This record gives sequence, structure tokens and C-alpha cells, in this order.
Amino acid sequence: MNLANVRTVTSAICSMSLALAFLLPRPAEAGHQGQPMAGERPMVDCLLPGQIRRLSRDVHYVTPPRLVRIAAGDCRLRGGQYRVY
Repeated sequence: MNLANVRTVTSAICSMSLALAFLLPRPAEAGHQGQPMAGERPMVDCLLPGQIRRLSRDVHYVTPPRLVRIAAGDCRLRGGQYRVY
């Protein structure tokens, strides 16, 4: 086997292993079934307060509260309410 063939085979093997590395699922994605992993922020159902809207100079109203699913820390920052079960 000459040097050119060795380089061709080596580059083909490297290319295939690189392609497989991107196509195979990562362990964190494969085993993650909806439970937070270490370091992740817990997601909660957060009831955010209504927004103040202005229709004209003298007419203001408050929108109804909104229910969103966000991280607990973000819910506290935005003035929302949530329960931990």
C-alpha cells in the first residue's frame, strides 16, 4: 500500500467518524425525560400580572393576568405568582 492510498483511507475514516459524531444523539438529549438536570432552572406555571394599556390620554385599562410556563426565577423577576408542588 503506497502513501497516497493510506492518506485517502485515513481521510475517509476521519470523515465518516466526524459525520457519525454529529448524527448520533448526545447523552443529555437521549436520557432527558422532562425532569430537570443538575444546574437547570425548574420550570413552573406562572401567573403574570396584567399589563397597563393606554387607549388615549384619559383612558387606561389593565389586561387580564396571563398564564405562562417559564423558569421560577424569571417568574419572580416579572412579578408573577406560582406554586411549587
